[in-house]
Amino acid sequence: MLGYSEAYPGDRTGALVMRRFAEAMRSRPDGTVLEAWAAANAGLDWGAIVSEEAARGDTIAAWHSVAGLPQRGPASAVRHYDRSSFPSGTIVTADTPIVEAVFVAADGTEITPKNNDPTLFSFPLLRTLEPGKAARIRVRNNIDEFAPREQLNVTAYWIRRTRTMDFDALCVFDPSLLVNDPVLGFPRVALIQNPKGPTPVVPGGRNQLRYTIVPGQETVADLPFTVRADAASLFHDVADGSGGHGWFFLEVELGPGRPSEGISSGHAPGYLK
Repeated sequence: MLGYSEAYPGDRTGALVMRRFAEAMRSRPDGTVLEAWAAANAGLDWGAIVSEEAARGDTIAAWHSVAGLPQRGPASAVRHYDRSSFPSGTIVTADTPIVEAVFVAADGTEITPKNNDPTLFSFPLLRTLEPGKAARIRVRNNIDEFAPREQLNVTAYWIRRTRTMDFDALCVFDPSLLVNDPVLGFPRVALIQNPKGPTPVVPGGRNQLRYTIVPGQETVADLPFTVRADAASLFHDVADGSGGHGWFFLEVELGPGRPSEGISSGHAPGYLK
């Protein structure tokens, strides 16, 4: 599977990539398909999911032969490759992430891939983020427990990772989260503006959320908010064929001292209806 870690560059850049891909295959028939894809996308955020055997043995010459590429067995490990991990790649596993962040709909249902497909707007189980309605961000520890006063950094993305989303444009957090907590002595939620992020949708909008764990939240922490009533007018993507306003993905990073695997995208996006 050949593609991109972020988004297909499209237009002129995409056409040039396809031309370079063809040229790489012609110039090095003894090279692998993966090597040709990496060469064609030099400097771009490309990605690929390939079995170890195919990454090493699927050459251009074999691909263009009468017999074609061989069938790879399930015993071959599957790896993810991008411009930072090539040529070694990283093993693809189904391991449960240490921590994950998900959106929760107004009725308390976690938004999952099975219930947030915008093509199911007439389906009774559809769950979305709806302007003016209550919702929650839920951060869950799947492996052990959050430490007392542990701080979690949450980032939200709109459509793709190149578009960080300012929380001020989507969320009106419960006031209890923004005032001094009696146990902590400071607010549980701090909204921060990261100057490295894209221009905020709301002037002065803040695109990072720092949450501090309090007693009783050893494994799950819920952050209640109301979806801004005007959110639909602030977010609109013309490429979204469903006519909606796009998806919001959550990413959470654990506090200092935690392993790097503590960074995890939420397993499902929240769709703004």
